[in-house]
Amino acid sequence: MQLKYIQKVLITAIIIVFIATVTAFSGCTTTQSDESASQTSFTKTVSLLEKHYRSDGSCYYTSTIDIKNTGKDDAKNVMIRCNLKESDSGSIVDTKSEFFEVIDAGDHKVFTVNLDGDCDTLYGIGVDITEDYR
Repeated sequence: MQLKYIQKVLITAIIIVFIATVTAFSGCTTTQSDESASQTSFTKTVSLLEKHYRSDGSCYYTSTIDIKNTGKDDAKNVMIRCNLKESDSGSIVDTKSEFFEVIDAGDHKVFTVNLDGDCDTLYGIGVDITEDYR
């Protein structure tokens, strides 16, 4: 009886470590700078994915995204695209976008994204930032 409990705890710990490792290597806890022709630059911080169950048995995953304009100019027409990616194949399963008309120099925007996925698949998240200077 106690052996089964220890086995369950070990399996759970291994799964958690695996998910954290896969997520970290897929860019989920990175900070990235995107330099452009204008004097804007972004850093992004992305939380690890959290799995949630719906009452119908399906799953969705959440992540909190923090984008900061570290440049000298205001960033205009900023599109942030969040992709839920299968860890094994890298294929994109779901995408959500967040648009900001302006992110002032030195300011940051924080939002939570919900992405649909299968309950028994390991995922990572990719975040891409684009802007239109016009």
